[in-house]
Amino acid sequence: MPPRLPVDGKKVQELRITLGSKERQLVESVTDSLAFNRYATPIVAAMSDISFMATLAVIYVYFFPDYDKTTDPTTGEKVPIPEYYQAGDDKGLLDYVETQNLLAVGAGYAIFGFATGGWGLAALIPGAIAGTAFAEGAEEVVQDVDKARLWAQRQVAVFRTIRNYLPDEVRGGNGEVV
Repeated sequence: MPPRLPVDGKKVQELRITLGSKERQLVESVTDSLAFNRYATPIVAAMSDISFMATLAVIYVYFFPDYDKTTDPTTGEKVPIPEYYQAGDDKGLLDYVETQNLLAVGAGYAIFGFATGGWGLAALIPGAIAGTAFAEGAEEVVQDVDKARLWAQRQVAVFRTIRNYLPDEVRGGNGEVV
């Protein structure tokens, strides 16, 4: 069978475009972003709808009725989460989604992103690890300083109590300890 002729009856010219590896990478990143956008748009639209989020909350509470409780590792019984937090410093995985940790992860990601010139997983993973380590370390220092402050306040209270029981001749005439 002879090849099909174009409508105007002249010769058909074929145009071929060959992409290099950089161009292929750019086209691949554009198609990946379009595919992500295809999935992300309905999810974001659903999350912005309050009735959808309320429905999700009702379904979650129905399937997980003890969502506000956790298992105490010492006794094995279910206790409300706030009481468990007050009982000890171990918050489990929820410790890593505190505001200061999330901000530190974002800062670590930004620092590693600018340092490496890339914004992918190569910057996110070390940035998240370094940011979390910094936030947890700073939190530990703040807790230690707070504990030392409380200890010092207790010691001052003890010394004041002892001073109040000292005889007047030891305290001096004006109540000051000599």
